[in-house]
Amino acid sequence: MYANIGALQATVASLKTLPNVVALTETWLKSYDKYHLDGYQPIRVRKRKYKKGGGVACFIRNDPVIIDEFPDESLEMLTLKIQIGEDKFVVSVVYKLRSLSKNDFLKSLEIELNKIHHGQYKRVICGDFNKNLQKQTPHTKTYIELLMMNGLYLQNDKSYPTRKTSTGQSCIDHIAASFKLNCIVLLTIKTNHYPILASLGRDREVKDTQILRSNLKLLEKPAN
Repeated sequence: MYANIGALQATVASLKTLPNVVALTETWLKSYDKYHLDGYQPIRVRKRKYKKGGGVACFIRNDPVIIDEFPDESLEMLTLKIQIGEDKFVVSVVYKLRSLSKNDFLKSLEIELNKIHHGQYKRVICGDFNKNLQKQTPHTKTYIELLMMNGLYLQNDKSYPTRKTSTGQSCIDHIAASFKLNCIVLLTIKTNHYPILASLGRDREVKDTQILRSNLKLLEKPAN
């Protein structure tokens, strides 16, 4: 599951099954900060020195095995190699700072995607990329092509907005993977970024039966 940290507790508490991975953006956390989530290993935080805002982190459930960790120094990005049963995954979470130019972000992202050799691992990357998939621009096209060059394909439907404000809506939170994922955008009342729930195990589907409480529901697809 990917989420903006503002909706973390309410979102996880509303799920019938705990996600294996909870990837977070805009944490505002430093590496020494303590943040506990029941049923999960200690939080993994991308180290932040003398910075405000932004930040990425991951919670891994107690049963998956963390094989390795790759905190990035040039991007707001954290990558973990984990094993869930017999399946091995490389999971990355990214936050694009608004102060970082679009070109510099794409260059840094390309370097990081090429840096980690994942071999037989299944690859997943998620986060707040601050690129609205509902608007076709040259930078958005280049971003999508960069993902595809690295064997990553966008999984969440751009028709579903992941952020709403008083001035409009956008799809700036994305999940891309090297394999097919079933994704559901969840509507919460705690934040203007909507979490995305995705399957990660073998032959599993995300269904609305996993949503338990009334403060969380499926986000309806906008009418054409």
